[in-house]
Amino acid sequence: MRTPRRLPPLLLAAIVIGGMTMLAAPSQVRAANGMTETGTTTYEVIPGQADIQVTIKLSIYNGKADTVDASGQVTYYWWNATDIYEEVEGGPISVSSDAGSVAQSVVDTSQYYRDVELDYPNVYYGQTRTITATYTIPAAPRASGGFRAGSAYASLCAAGNGADVGTVSIVIPDGFTLNVDAGDDIAPAGDSNGKQVYSSSSQTEPYKF
Repeated sequence: MRTPRRLPPLLLAAIVIGGMTMLAAPSQVRAANGMTETGTTTYEVIPGQADIQVTIKLSIYNGKADTVDASGQVTYYWWNATDIYEEVEGGPISVSSDAGSVAQSVVDTSQYYRDVELDYPNVYYGQTRTITATYTIPAAPRASGGFRAGSAYASLCAAGNGADVGTVSIVIPDGFTLNVDAGDDIAPAGDSNGKQVYSSSSQTEPYKF
């Protein structure tokens, strides 16, 4: 039984991240029917390359037990598709899983995001599948959109992933200051190797972050 995941339209909500300006966008719907999807999304500002590197990791667990009817017929349940959002300014997505290749296709494109379907190897009852997607957003002074990654200023939009629970992290160089203009707060979560990490903490509805 194949059950693809479909996402609602994103609502662009402003946040600000000190010295840097950021936006956060809601992302995915809650899972149902025994599947649990957990996402971690990390945006790292790289001023030396004038870009923003994005990493999305999804952990998908199938807790839907197979069933047997009165006649002895067995029904098996599995999942093999989900969606992520990529900013329209983003470059090619590189995606893989812990059990083989992952196909991708653009389902829809809005003013700000592409809805990208990921088709991954089947996840059967009791199994967990891990998917990793990465891409780069150009953020030089004349790059399209509002993404910037300079030595004194940076701006970006941050969207959560994970249908049931998700975390958004922002990684910025030391010396930058984080300010939140609107939306949920994002707190310091570490500082090492010249990088500051800010985290939304675990969100039960990351699309509302």
